[in-house]
Amino acid sequence: FVENQVPLDTLKSKETELLDSENCITSIPVKQGDNILLFPIEDVVYFEASDNYSFVYISTGEKRLCDYSLLFLENRLSKNFSRVHRKYIVNESHIRKIKPHLNGRYMIIFESKLASIISSKGYSTTIRKLIKIE
Repeated sequence: FVENQVPLDTLKSKETELLDSENCITSIPVKQGDNILLFPIEDVVYFEASDNYSFVYISTGEKRLCDYSLLFLENRLSKNFSRVHRKYIVNESHIRKIKPHLNGRYMIIFESKLASIISSKGYSTTIRKLIKIE
């Protein structure tokens, strides 16, 4: 017998509200010697996984090591960020062009011309939502 059972969809919407309001990251801490630099999240072009850490690519062209894993980031970044590969999370506002690539993958080219990355086939639905195909 279970008392006060709350529907699952109500719980999920409350979780989403909490995540949006409380847990979203507004800046990324990056170590530089003994100091910790804070980069505004808007300046982040994309994240690249590296073991339990990630590299942060900033719009100025800098590449810095961050203590956060992609899984941690994926759960705490705003809706403006999308996972496009097991190694990459991209900031949609910095994408300049998306081109079809081989085998259902896409090449993502950024405004800053930092680099381009290739999405994985498993995330092609996410890419199609980005370019409004689905």
